[in-house]
Amino acid sequence: QSLKKRLEFIYDRGELRDANFIMLGDDDLFSVAIALTGLAGRITVLEIDKEIIELIRGIAKERGLGIEAIEYNAANALPKELASKFDVAVTEPPETEKALQVFLSRSAQALKESGSIYFGLTEIECSSRTWLSVQKTLNGMGFVLTDILRNHTEYPETYIRDKEGYYKKMRMMKDAPFPLKLYTKEKWYRSSFLRAKLVGKAKPAIEKAVEFGPGFYQNEDAVTIE
Repeated sequence: QSLKKRLEFIYDRGELRDANFIMLGDDDLFSVAIALTGLAGRITVLEIDKEIIELIRGIAKERGLGIEAIEYNAANALPKELASKFDVAVTEPPETEKALQVFLSRSAQALKESGSIYFGLTEIECSSRTWLSVQKTLNGMGFVLTDILRNHTEYPETYIRDKEGYYKKMRMMKDAPFPLKLYTKEKWYRSSFLRAKLVGKAKPAIEKAVEFGPGFYQNEDAVTIE
C-alpha cells in the first residue's frame, strides 16, 4: 500500500512517465513497482545488499522488466558514468546526519538539471537537529523542498522473521523507562516521504568517498538498533 501511494504521488507530480530513475538502496523493491507501470524510462538500482540485487535481477528477468541493479556502497564516490543521467532519484538513507548528507549528495550528482529527489525521513529516529541538517544540505546543493507527506510510509512487522530476537535487540526495549510490549499489531514505525526539486544544476555537498563505519549508520537517536 505504501509503494502504491508513492507511485501515485510521483505520477501526480508528473515525474513518472518517460522519466529515468535512480534508486539509492531498494530493500522494498520500489524499482519493481515503478517498472511494472510500464511508464518510466531507464531504471537503475544502486544497492549494497547482494541478496536484494539478485532478487531484483531475478524478478526483472522473470517479468521482462528493464531494471539495472548494481552493487554499490554509497560511502564510495558515485560512478562517473551515472552522473547527470537521471530525472528522478529515490532513496531512504540511514538516518544519521553523515549518511543523509552522503545519500542526498550521490542522488544530486546523478540528476540532470531540474531533477527531483524523493526520500524518506522519520521523526522517531531523526531529531529536529537532523531535519535542520537535511534542510541545509538540500538548500546548499540547489534544491527547494516542495513536499513533506507526513507518516506516508508504514513498515509492518510481517517481514520480520524472528520478532522476539529482533525486538529484544532494539535500543528502545533496553532503554525505555517503562515496560514495552514485545511486539504489537500497530504500525508504529512510520516515515515521511519528501520531495526536493533541483533549481538548475546540482552542487553536491560530497563527491569523494567517505569513511564507512558504525558512525555512518547509527547515532544516539537510533531506536531500532543496538
